[in-house]
Amino acid sequence: MKTISFTAARGQFKNMVDAAANGDVVRITRNGKTVAELRPPAEDELEYWKGVKPLNIGKGGLSRLLLDERRQSR
Repeated sequence: MKTISFTAARGQFKNMVDAAANGDVVRITRNGKTVAELRPPAEDELEYWKGVKPLNIGKGGLSRLLLDERRQSR
């Protein structure tokens, strides 16, 4: 397990993701306390996400979609 401060993690995100992809757990701390962990997904989670299709929200983006739906519901 690797440990990195929040401040250092901001500039090391690529390295942290690479470490997780290689099976390591990266612990992120703030003021000496663990606030998050980045870890590889469990095998059953990988199988689940393989079946999920991407969300198609159109050209306007998610904000536009939400605003349009809000207007239509009034």
